[in-house]
Amino acid sequence: MDRVLSLLWVVVSFEVLTASLAGYASAQTRQGATHDNRVYCQNSPGLPARPGAQGYGRTGTNNPFGSECTVQPAPTPQPATRSRVVELATVGWISEHPNPFDAVPVAAGGLVGPMQALVFKPDWVVKTYLGLIATANDMPPRNLVVSAFRQKQQYRSLMHARVELTTSAQTGEPLRATLQMADRPDPGWTPPFNLQRFPSASLSFFLQVFDRCQSAILDRSINAGQTGQLSGFVTGRHPNSVLQLAAGEQVLFDGIIRFRAGVNTDQVGKCIGSPYHVPWVWNEIALTYANGRYWVRGAASAFPTTWWYVGGGLVHCQPRLADSSFPVIGGLPGGIGGTIDMAKLNAGPALTKGAPTSGPQAPDIAVRGPVDRGDYTVGQPEGGSQWRRGLDDLSSGDGSCGSN
Repeated sequence: MDRVLSLLWVVVSFEVLTASLAGYASAQTRQGATHDNRVYCQNSPGLPARPGAQGYGRTGTNNPFGSECTVQPAPTPQPATRSRVVELATVGWISEHPNPFDAVPVAAGGLVGPMQALVFKPDWVVKTYLGLIATANDMPPRNLVVSAFRQKQQYRSLMHARVELTTSAQTGEPLRATLQMADRPDPGWTPPFNLQRFPSASLSFFLQVFDRCQSAILDRSINAGQTGQLSGFVTGRHPNSVLQLAAGEQVLFDGIIRFRAGVNTDQVGKCIGSPYHVPWVWNEIALTYANGRYWVRGAASAFPTTWWYVGGGLVHCQPRLADSSFPVIGGLPGGIGGTIDMAKLNAGPALTKGAPTSGPQAPDIAVRGPVDRGDYTVGQPEGGSQWRRGLDDLSSGDGSCGSN
């Protein structure tokens, strides 16, 4: 009897235990509990197959807990940073137009310019203009390939660099700017006198316009310019920057070139009677960040013409100081024998800014403070013309610039 009671007790206890476990599992399932289903999930990714006759023949939902055997792929980790490369360039050049010789139709034959040097005073102003136009550059391309452009030597200055921006992938804010590549700032060239622009200048009668400097007209040499020692690129703000920044605007990258015509060109100017050596001129380009956006900024002296490029495309231009005619005081009808009014000559601030030719050319002395405040340096256009455009708003070749 005792054995029967013991056996009955074991059976009842087992049923109670089984019911309890089933109820617990059911309750846990209803509560959405997560289970360790490796015992049920046959051949789940990353787990060995369960062998033997009792092994499950497949993966997936062959378990008491629905689809919990399905292994969800791990999310792809997002990068903490992003990078982009920005190519920046500036070109300084002297355009042929406008000029005072365009105003008279006969100027197309190149006759008027040399004649004006005989009848207007001071004649060095006319001669200087003749030299500028006769050594003017071809118009730069609107889509710039620096290596090909450099070979043609048709510029007064060239600045070119690539900067890599590293930004936060979450916020887009700049983390650092790295100078990836920078060409040495190039002061360009003065081409030989182009007799096709003033063919009469080759005639013996008109050569007297240049007195003892006649050889300069016939010289076929191309003469290198001179770079000022502060020229170069920096991450952050250039110590000689002229840029007027918005509140909180951060300069990430900045480049300045300060340059002037070389010794040969300067000597020609002195030879034709100019009381001034050639002056320093300059331009600047910078990459900044403000108000959640990236910006490109630029500024330049009022002479010569300056074009700015981003990604090889023209994005902004500033024309040079220019005159379409000589403002003359007195003289005969047509201004013959009259005096050029220097106060009204648009190009006057550039032609008269250099060191006096009564002494030597000014040495290259490092400028302290903004580059436009240096001695014998052409300043910004009257009223200033600094510009700023959103980096992501720019498209290749969208600068609306004329021939000047």
